[in-house]
Amino acid sequence: MNMKSQRDPVCGMNIQVADAPDLCDYNNKTYYFCSSECKNLFDDDPDQYATGEVGSGQKSRAMSKS
Repeated sequence: MNMKSQRDPVCGMNIQVADAPDLCDYNNKTYYFCSSECKNLFDDDPDQYATGEVGSGQKSRAMSKS
């Protein structure tokens, strides 16, 4: 059984692709998310997260902007 995993670009959590609660395609790449909350943050500013550089606290900083 192939258990491919990807990193959530918002919070950095490793997610099993087959079990990802949410995903989206952006700039010809599929991004997987641990929750709809992370996907919504990505949707608000995809360029911030699509760089592949997940920093600690990015998710909480993004949430504090609202």
